[in-house]
Amino acid sequence: MMLFSGVVLLLACDDEATLSFAAKPRGYFRITLPTPAYQQFQSDCPFEFKHSKIAKMVAATGPRAQKCWYNLEYPGLKATVYLSYKPINKKEDLEQALADSYKITFKHTLRAQGIQESRINKPQERVYGLLYDVAGNSASNFQFVLTDSAQHFLHGSLYFYAAPNADSIKPVSDYITRDLGILIDSFRWK
Repeated sequence: MMLFSGVVLLLACDDEATLSFAAKPRGYFRITLPTPAYQQFQSDCPFEFKHSKIAKMVAATGPRAQKCWYNLEYPGLKATVYLSYKPINKKEDLEQALADSYKITFKHTLRAQGIQESRINKPQERVYGLLYDVAGNSASNFQFVLTDSAQHFLHGSLYFYAAPNADSIKPVSDYITRDLGILIDSFRWK
């Protein structure tokens, strides 16, 4: 009787249910991102812009920090956007600032799968520049430069406090990149 009951139970089971022992793919923790909201950043520096309310604007410190260098910190997302301002006094200063920014951006090519470059051209606001979207497992996924081509230059770099893994940081990277789009769109030289 016991044997008969066991056979009936095995035959009654769905074949797919008894044979599906596949391991689940590796996943990442769900990240709940806040609804974007922005505030105006103003200082005695020669620029202003809007930035995310969840980010803290902190004056850069350290031996190499200069006036009007800021860190836009996203503590809950473990990321920082480093903003470095340089005054431009002559054509050579602009050329050197562009070369330095190019070098900083393209040092990531060792780990990047590619770098997509886009131009910024807002002549009414005198804001010109370049965006660099760095694909792959590089330390910095997004960089930009802004200038008025005469007196001012700003370089921005996004870095995460985590090992570079494009798959795991993609939702947060996309979120911050959208924030940086607002920053760039609202950017004005004083």
